[in-house]
Amino acid sequence: MLGRFLALSLILLVLAVGALSGCGVLRTDTEKFDKTYTVTAGTKIDISNTDGDISVTAWDIIDSIEVSATKSTSWGTAELEKVDIHVDTAGTTKIETKILQKNARVSVSYEIRVPRNSVLDTVTTAAGKISLDGVSGDDVTITTSDGGIYVKGGSGHITATSSNGKIELDGTSGEGTLVTSNGDILVDKTVGNITAATSNGGIEIKDSKGDVTLDSSNGAISVTNLDGYVLRAKTSNGAIDITKTTGIIVAETSNYNVTAEISNVRDAGTIIKTSRGSIKLYLSATLSASIEMKTSSGEISIHPTTINISQSDSNYLKGTLGNGGSSIYVETTNGDIDVYKLETS
Repeated sequence: MLGRFLALSLILLVLAVGALSGCGVLRTDTEKFDKTYTVTAGTKIDISNTDGDISVTAWDIIDSIEVSATKSTSWGTAELEKVDIHVDTAGTTKIETKILQKNARVSVSYEIRVPRNSVLDTVTTAAGKISLDGVSGDDVTITTSDGGIYVKGGSGHITATSSNGKIELDGTSGEGTLVTSNGDILVDKTVGNITAATSNGGIEIKDSKGDVTLDSSNGAISVTNLDGYVLRAKTSNGAIDITKTTGIIVAETSNYNVTAEISNVRDAGTIIKTSRGSIKLYLSATLSASIEMKTSSGEISIHPTTINISQSDSNYLKGTLGNGGSSIYVETTNGDIDVYKLETS
């Protein structure tokens, strides 16, 4: 009886493996594409893919573009014929995936090397990661519907948009407009003003130069070591931490704490707010500003600072710093406010 059971189990296993193989689950067919093209110096480049990753790297060969691509499918080799890789170097260099038949179940991944002096214009994929390293453009547009965007080095204004993925800038020079519907945004060692927005993720800016405008619907915001102003840092559900910046215009959240260091105040003033959370405020001893703080349910505590207090109680304070001037307004509806002297090295 045991022998018959084992034999039957073996037969069923063989049939299952055969069925999976027949459906293409256990097999991926691929087709390689590798070509090098001669281009004019400073050529403008557009790259468009239908489904798959794109990697673009700058090299020092000034008149050549190398395109390496891999078509992939789990639906049989015939499926690979439904897409074509097309490269046109007449005028603007265009690298694109073309659909030859409907319902093509093929992904294409690209690794492209371009002259360092070329001008990148657009990079688009419907679903996949986009990575750029050392490439530049006057106004680079990067778009993916489902994947991350990673940009290292290079210069020019960058507009990066992802429907569902992380966006990272590292060591770039030029302004950036970064938008993702569902992912974090990280900006590191950049030079240029940054506007960043995510519907569901955190935003981190560090070791950079330029003013920043930051919005998140559901995530923390962190800014540190910024040679520039935080024009706006606003999130509806996340902590805000701003340290070592030139100054802050607005920092606002609704369910978490705020930590902010203020060393300068513009004419527009500074606003720090949270609706349900505590605030820790560090003020430079050299500031000249007026200050007003209030909390609906909490206490205001002044640790050694140089505030000249004109009006105060446990949950309200008004006064001046130095010779007075532009306003600092601090408010929480349910939390404490603690004010400290900003220590500088």
